[in-house]
Amino acid sequence: MTITSKQSNKKLTTKDDLTKLENKLEKKLSSKKNLKEMEGRMDKKFATKKDLDKFAVRAFNTFATKEDIKESERIITEKFDEKFDKILTAVDGVTNQYQGFDIGFTMNQGAHDRFEEELLKQKKELELLKRD
Repeated sequence: MTITSKQSNKKLTTKDDLTKLENKLEKKLSSKKNLKEMEGRMDKKFATKKDLDKFAVRAFNTFATKEDIKESERIITEKFDEKFDKILTAVDGVTNQYQGFDIGFTMNQGAHDRFEEELLKQKKELELLKRD
């Protein structure tokens, strides 16, 4: 590893410095009293694996994943399609009824026109018979 000019001006940590730090930590951590104190503090300050697992489960159940969103989109699309199909079916029914009424009206009008023609013929015949 190459040391740059900027790094050479700074005081580097030596093996001796690390050994001294390690010894200080060992002294602090090795006493039973310190271990008990740390254990008590750790219970209060730090999350355990069990705590993290509980949080992970809650978080997983709370937040939507891409799959959840895709599934919701699929369900919404299916429901929309079902509703839209019902609407189209109802509109088709109304349209067919209207077409049926229109055909029926046309047929009735044709029959009415034939009856009217027949009545006019009979009226003319009666007038001719009355003159004679």
